[in-house]
Amino acid sequence: MIVQPIDYLLIVWFALAALSTLYVALDQFRNNPEPVVMKWGFILVTLYMGPFGLLLYVLADKEPKPGTHEQFTSPLWKQGVGSTIHCVAGDATGIGTTANFLHRFFSLKGMTVTLLVLLLIGTIEFLSLSRLKSQAREIVNDTLPGLSYAGSANAYLSDAYRTLLFIYTDDNSQRADIHNQMDSLAERTSTFLNKYQASIFSSDDRRNFDAVVSLRADYLKTRSDILALAGSGHRDEALSLFHHTLMPTQLKLKQAGEKLLTYNMNQGEQRGRAIMHICTLTQIAVAFIGVFIFIFGFFVGLSR
Repeated sequence: MIVQPIDYLLIVWFALAALSTLYVALDQFRNNPEPVVMKWGFILVTLYMGPFGLLLYVLADKEPKPGTHEQFTSPLWKQGVGSTIHCVAGDATGIGTTANFLHRFFSLKGMTVTLLVLLLIGTIEFLSLSRLKSQAREIVNDTLPGLSYAGSANAYLSDAYRTLLFIYTDDNSQRADIHNQMDSLAERTSTFLNKYQASIFSSDDRRNFDAVVSLRADYLKTRSDILALAGSGHRDEALSLFHHTLMPTQLKLKQAGEKLLTYNMNQGEQRGRAIMHICTLTQIAVAFIGVFIFIFGFFVGLSR
């Protein structure tokens, strides 16, 4: 019932707010590649701010062309708007709901319900953060060092080119230089493998690492025999051992090294996905509780 002239303005405002919210909701879920929490953030802010929320959405978040969202939202001020929207949407909903509860349920029962709900949300957040901390610790202490050391060691695991160069070179000074280079690379590889060994926490990782170490020992022994033969003038025997023993061992060693690196890559991917799943489930749980509280408080407020 319209009582005062300002009621006309309110009707227009509510209509514009409803249309703006509907547009943002449809565009977010049909066209905009945003995380779900940000979709709901812009929807709630537009519900509260009406056309002004729609304006913020169009200027700072709406994807102008397919595949350009990341580039469009990269400016710092748009990142700031997104962070503000994320906070304001949750804070405004929480404050409004709490105010409604306190206004309609300002009693021991109402305070108890509110505290229990807050305790539930806090418990969910605590458990999620504990799990996230565990996953992050594994990434920091295991995955990242493993990737770094496995990649570095894999780059120097085998070096058949220098061995072949040593065989065909008759100059003793060049052979000495080549031998020093091979020793330096072998020492560097051993350093990376020792560091990698300190980051092993699983039986599968240990098994892969032991395979690399065993094959590398065979490779180094065969290479040493080849160098000795070449150094004593037995080039044909050295070449035969190079082609028939060293090269097959090198192939197996490279495959083992790649398997070690792939294992760490897969571990990092799995742990990253686990973190994303935990974040998503936490968002859904907290959002569900918040929506339930909001709806429940709204209808309780209407009934009083």
